[in-house]
Amino acid sequence: MEQKEFKIYKKTKNYCYLDPEEVEEGTTFEAMDAGDRFTVGEKKRLKGVYCTNQGYADFRPVQVIVNKDGYTIVETDTLNGIRLYDFVVLDSKAIKENQIIY
Repeated sequence: MEQKEFKIYKKTKNYCYLDPEEVEEGTTFEAMDAGDRFTVGEKKRLKGVYCTNQGYADFRPVQVIVNKDGYTIVETDTLNGIRLYDFVVLDSKAIKENQIIY
């Protein structure tokens, strides 16, 4: 059995969102502390932005409160989300996860 730690992008009561490039559909996990088993189900899109504070593109989930007239207001307490003064990419189609920013 292989042990590996995954970055959790979002948690809800019934679901946990992981990077689809790290985990394939149908993969089964076992919790080390409780012995519970979980199987990766269908893929769903998660709203977020790419943050470039460290010189590379790092996906961060956001929960949109308001989106109008060219601006967006997001929740401030999102797990692994953005913070005040983070640098974010405005055009997500122009960048990929972990891409180095020059």
